[in-house]
Amino acid sequence: MSTHRRLRLEWCRARGNWTAAEWNQVIFCDEYKLNVSSDDNFVHVWRPRGERLNPAFALQEHTTPTAGVMVWGVIAYNTRSPPSIDEWHHDNPAICP
Repeated sequence: MSTHRRLRLEWCRARGNWTAAEWNQVIFCDEYKLNVSSDDNFVHVWRPRGERLNPAFALQEHTTPTAGVMVWGVIAYNTRSPPSIDEWHHDNPAICP
């Protein structure tokens, strides 16, 4: 089981007996990125022989300027936020070296 999956499961189990009043104090938020020009998740790998599966040699980077939209939202007991939509462009070397 992946670490992320195990941690999510532990989080859920720790709150399995919560009351409705406790859950009413929780806020959930999420975001989604949509690329409109190209995929910006290229992975470059430079590794010595014998290190094929070593993740230390994988480098994820933006290889081309990309544009997209980010959408954020929040839900909580008896309420939700309107979606927040922002356009962005990853062509600035200071932001995306």
